[in-house]
Parts: sequence; C-alpha cells; structure tokens
Amino acid sequence: MRQASLALNRDPKVCQCEFRQQMENEPIKQIMEKEQDTMRIAVTYDNGQIFQHFGRTEQFKFYDVQDGTVKAAQVVSADGFSHEGLAVFLRQQQTDVLICGGIGGRGQGALADAGIQLYGGCEGEADAAVNALLGGRLSYVENPVCTHHEEHHPEECH
Repeated sequence: MRQASLALNRDPKVCQCEFRQQMENEPIKQIMEKEQDTMRIAVTYDNGQIFQHFGRTEQFKFYDVQDGTVKAAQVVSADGFSHEGLAVFLRQQQTDVLICGGIGGRGQGALADAGIQLYGGCEGEADAAVNALLGGRLSYVENPVCTHHEEHHPEECH
C-alpha cells in the first residue's frame, strides 16, 4: 500500500478512449456546477462504502473541495455506463480525482487518457477515504488490478 500525497494534475486533456465519439453527442445528466478553483473527487459508491468493481459502478459520490475542505457532496447515478464509458462520464462531470476499489488495465488507461488521477485498491467508507486523501493519509494500491474475473465475466476486467 502507498500513502497518498495529493498532487493534482490539472491538465485539461480531453478523453482519448475508444468511447469518446460515441458518447460526445449523448446527453449526460450534469451534476452540480463545478466552481473555479475547485477540485472534484469522485468515489465509486455503494451504501456509504467504496464500491469494489469500477467497471460495474452504478453510483459515484462526488465531492467538491476548496482549500482542502469539502464544500459540497452529491451521489449521482452512473446512468448505465460501464467500464471505459465511465471514464468519459467522469470527465464530463469535470472529475479531477477518482478513489475506487478494483480496476483493470483498460479502465486505468481510460482514466489516464481522461486526465483523471487514480487512487485505486481502496476499501472502506467513502467519506473517510476522501478525508484521508485530503489529509495525505489515504492508503491505496499503486497498480490496482481487478482480481475477480471469473466471478462476473471471463474477459479482461476493465
């Protein structure tokens, strides 16, 4: 496990994943407007906990942070997106950072292409993880891999 030191990448790269063109014209339910000088953190979310399979996430909890303090939080449906499409959804929501459980290589690549900083392999309460990240105490896995391929699907987890 590694300890987080938050160095936010504010590079405004546009998502380059394979679903970009398909999803650019589809309406996305926009969450609360992101204010200037705000960092948006998303957490894969299920009943207060960090959901453990990025590609099957049905909800995210978004936290808007200013000056190291959470100013707003909102739980939002992933609107039926899965796997790499979730990276596009997160980018459209102006997400800077993602905290999640397991995530495969393709999901990691899609997040990197979208310019979203990843803290994977996390467990526990979503709120506690965000507070730990902001305090520089979040334990995460540098290269989180999804290890439950046979449980849900035989192909590569993403």
